[in-house]
Amino acid sequence: MTARLNIVLVGIAGTPDDFLLSPYALKAWLATNPAIRDGAEIEVLSYPFVPAGEQAEAAERILRDMRARAPRLVGLACYLWNREVVDRLAAGLKAQRPDTLVALGGPEISEEEIRAGKFNGSPADFLVFGEGEKPLEALVLHLLGARPGVVGVRGLARREGGAFATCGADAIGQLDRVPSPYLSGAIPDELLARPGIRANVESQRGCNFRCAYCFYHKDFRGIRYRDPTAVAEEMALVAGRGIRMCRITDANFISDREHAGTILRGIIGRRLRLSLFAEILPQFVDEELAGLFGEYVRCAPGNALMLGIGLQTVHEESLRAIRRAIPLRHFERAFDLLAGQGAILKTDLILGLPRETRESYFRTIEFIAEKLRRGTHFLSLAVLRVLPGSDMAEIARRENLTPDTRDAGRFVYETPTLPRADMLECLRLNAAAFRVLSTVHMEQGPRIRDLYFETKDRLGVTHVRLLRRLAGLFFDYLRERNTDFVKPDFPNAEDYASKDIRRDIPDDWLAGQLVRLGEAGLADGEG
Repeated sequence: MTARLNIVLVGIAGTPDDFLLSPYALKAWLATNPAIRDGAEIEVLSYPFVPAGEQAEAAERILRDMRARAPRLVGLACYLWNREVVDRLAAGLKAQRPDTLVALGGPEISEEEIRAGKFNGSPADFLVFGEGEKPLEALVLHLLGARPGVVGVRGLARREGGAFATCGADAIGQLDRVPSPYLSGAIPDELLARPGIRANVESQRGCNFRCAYCFYHKDFRGIRYRDPTAVAEEMALVAGRGIRMCRITDANFISDREHAGTILRGIIGRRLRLSLFAEILPQFVDEELAGLFGEYVRCAPGNALMLGIGLQTVHEESLRAIRRAIPLRHFERAFDLLAGQGAILKTDLILGLPRETRESYFRTIEFIAEKLRRGTHFLSLAVLRVLPGSDMAEIARRENLTPDTRDAGRFVYETPTLPRADMLECLRLNAAAFRVLSTVHMEQGPRIRDLYFETKDRLGVTHVRLLRRLAGLFFDYLRERNTDFVKPDFPNAEDYASKDIRRDIPDDWLAGQLVRLGEAGLADGEG
């Protein structure tokens, strides 16, 4: 009897309560091929997020798990958050088991960087870029002897001498052909039973926009949709397993209103008890969709709906530079419609965009702060990343954006119009804005927010002036603790607001400062 080909796919999630969907989607796809189903054993090893400083230990643990399976082929999914661990895994596996084939795939693997030689020193045997289903299937069929080679396989880079050769990406034409990793059983019940786990569900691939900093649209044009009934069934399955949080992974869930409406009606009809997160573009919001979102919130007790609605900046010149022209009136209308239906709005801002200045960023903060007066909302404050293979890489070179070389995060360090000193001021302002305006996951969030607005209105000052004053008070309070916030170059500033500011600035201290500011006022020059 011929031995079965042993394949291990590894996914390392981006959050502690998450799991990576892509390895299970690949497993479900491979299992539809009879030759692979009969000749290969495919196992997915799923791991939670690995915090900074724990990469070496995590890599050793995962290596032990992989060695125990004695795989012939290992596929490693590469994302920004797990790249260091993945590199350790690839090197460690080839050092310990040179005959094991290693394939790297995921968003961190781009054809442009492959052709530029960025992966020539990698220990990997193959690189999968773009959509992984078809190239990985071709590679597995080759290893099973069911196809003569992999030359010419689109989306699969193979070594030729010391470099990798590519011949373009590939994509699945109709997503209805793609099996559900949930409904097919590719995702094991024990994973779905993990306490606090969040499910990820895909309803489409592609995006209406071609924003330069993003790669949702990369390697194919247009949008392809899955069967909306199957998507609703997936959500019903995870809710039936006791999961209470689901993320829709689409770039713009409402890119086709009818498609999104069918899914929403399907889960409303099932009265699912399941909180949802989805990204949307504001100009696609209409009253009917907003009403459906609200109906879902109200269809079962405890349902929450968070919608990511990207603003990025109000600076039109920056928006043109990154090819993201969304009129502000569309954002305001969508925000008001959705907030009125009980949705939690996660508004995204990006610092470090081309041609953004300190003053234009302040205008963005001023605008969004006023929108957050009511409701439970979340302010997502990011620094621009220049992702491999995105159009932003060329724009960053043309606009002379300076990369942050202190780590592998691919962040922008400064720009010609936003020198580092101005960037640092905006980063500290971000921390203050997040602390008083993001009310999600805060025990006293509404209290702090309401105190902030009471103080602002009593003083009769701009949001930026008050936030700058708060940032100064934070600096004085944290000086003796020597936290990242007060260090000269503000290390880890990109994540500080979301990860550390609530711990460093206690609610009671902040509430007291707001009350005192409201009573004493601001001196000339403060803020």
